[in-house]
Amino acid sequence: MDLLYELPLSNQTLLGAFMLPFVFYGYQARYWYDEKKLALYDFVLQVVASISAIVLVVRIYSAVINGERGIIELALLHFAPVVLTFLAMNRNNRSGHGVIATTSPTVKQEDSGYSPEAKNDQIEAMAWDDLIIDRGTKEELESVIDLLKKPQLAEDYGIALPKGILFNGPPGTGKTTIAKAVATKAELSFYVLRASDIVSKWVGDSEKNLTKLFSQAQSNSPALIFIDEIDSIGKKRSDSNAAHADNLLNHLLQLIDGVIKTEGIYIIAATNRAELVDDALQRAGRLNRVIEIPLPDEESRRKLFHVYTRKLKLASDVDIDILVEVTDGNSGADIKAICNQAGLQAFQREQRAPASSRTHMITSQDMQEALDMFIVEEDDDFLEDDTKPRAPQALNGQVEKITWNDIIIDIELERELKSVVELLHDPAAAQAYGIKVPKGILLNGPPGTGKTTLAKVVANEASLAFFSLQADEVISKWVGESEKNLTRLFKAAAKSAPAIIFIDEIDSIAKNRSEGNAQHADNLLNHLLQLIDGVVSREGIYIIGATNRADLVDPALKRGGRLNKVIEVPLPSQAARQELFKMFLSKLPLSEMVDIEDLARRTEGHCAADIKEVCNQAGLNAFKRESANGTREHTVTPADLDAAVREWSSSR
Repeated sequence: MDLLYELPLSNQTLLGAFMLPFVFYGYQARYWYDEKKLALYDFVLQVVASISAIVLVVRIYSAVINGERGIIELALLHFAPVVLTFLAMNRNNRSGHGVIATTSPTVKQEDSGYSPEAKNDQIEAMAWDDLIIDRGTKEELESVIDLLKKPQLAEDYGIALPKGILFNGPPGTGKTTIAKAVATKAELSFYVLRASDIVSKWVGDSEKNLTKLFSQAQSNSPALIFIDEIDSIGKKRSDSNAAHADNLLNHLLQLIDGVIKTEGIYIIAATNRAELVDDALQRAGRLNRVIEIPLPDEESRRKLFHVYTRKLKLASDVDIDILVEVTDGNSGADIKAICNQAGLQAFQREQRAPASSRTHMITSQDMQEALDMFIVEEDDDFLEDDTKPRAPQALNGQVEKITWNDIIIDIELERELKSVVELLHDPAAAQAYGIKVPKGILLNGPPGTGKTTLAKVVANEASLAFFSLQADEVISKWVGESEKNLTRLFKAAAKSAPAIIFIDEIDSIAKNRSEGNAQHADNLLNHLLQLIDGVVSREGIYIIGATNRADLVDPALKRGGRLNKVIEVPLPSQAARQELFKMFLSKLPLSEMVDIEDLARRTEGHCAADIKEVCNQAGLNAFKRESANGTREHTVTPADLDAAVREWSSSR
């Protein structure tokens, strides 16, 4: 006790006392995501601060008895940082661990509500024998499955269970399919990591959500976590990256191979841009194996054709060997899409025949037409103009009532879209032909050619729930909200299925990633790909994308099984322009007959929207002419129409 009475106080001890609050804020900033560690450090700091307070009280008592005024003042200065430390810890305990300098005292941080669940009952069953990949890769996956199911084997061999692998390959080569097959064969708890589910607008919540996912997987181990498009959350760290993105990646690294034990969890990650994935994620002990999934070779393509045609009724003239030969360079998803398209061709060919006379047979001609269409959709020679954007909203009660009779389009295009409408109406017909209803199409053409109108017609004719999406309604300034907005749209469509989602100007949210997009743009595209063709089935949703720059759309979105069909919507021909003039002029009070053929000839290169505007301008010219003359005959003369054509052509 005498030692405490005579404890020397100095500027050095005062500096030590002032370190206490800095220590508190330091570990709060460093470990804000780990509540257990924060609680331990809080306890230690409370003990230190309490002992310091007791020592100072004793020293002040001694100074008062001895009349040491200078010591009393110095001791009170020592008390200030100790009291500050207690106040800071008390405030933090009321607001919750890790909420330092992130929210206002008047703002209550809400729980993200993220609750990860195994997706075993939602993934599409995939037979192991149907998995057509390299034998070495298949054997390695089988050994991993055995080790995960029987951890004792790893101990017997004195080895550590593998943490995971990274699949890298072009779009459509089966990376997602492999994850499905592993989950089915291994009977593991299957979890999916999506950026939209994990990322939160609240600082620290993203990391907590990630921890929830790994904790839930560990509690149900052995488990598999599938991370599709891993470059969306595991992109290489650089000075240009946002801090929250680096924090999330750092926490993922800790969960995979850091301070938190995650035995019994195996990770399969997939990407088509492995060079974008951070090196730390690919080092030994994490996703150290990068397995290339190449385009299928000749033997693999033959197996793929046998798998995807076994539900089809093939005519005797269909030669699989020829199909294998001509599809060199195509992915597995491409081959699946070709087989499905052949079934669609057979359906279109027989759809006008009575049901009793339909053979449901796919001929070589059907296959050839499917191949021809597929070659067209991979073509990169597209027109380069801008399309007028439309505001995305649920439009069922607001969509303009347009039918096939109200539009002028190419016969083949009309036939193609009508067959899609019939399949959406009658999914059983698709099953009878051994095909799947396509996920969607991409309409490509100059502005004003009627791409949006076509989507409205399909929605009206099919009597489907109609949703429209535009970038400005999806993208949010809050981190992760853009992906969540996209998820909400798909969930709403799924509840109203069968439904159509129309995405105008799709290149605005699906721009080619090789162009060096901003990270948030890549994240949004990655999430869109997951929603269209991820591990969770979304039956009954049909997507119509529209663009005038299909060459700018990411190839992963155009691969088989997604928007694999690119349909060209060209400028109207001479005959089509004549029909358009007949349609729009029928609504005008013409004073006399006009030469429609001449009008069509003079408007070569104009789209349907232009022709509609020319006719509207003719009416305006008549109004201005009669207003100047002080008359109201309400008639449109050939001169008014001629002036409208000249005005519109000169302004182009």
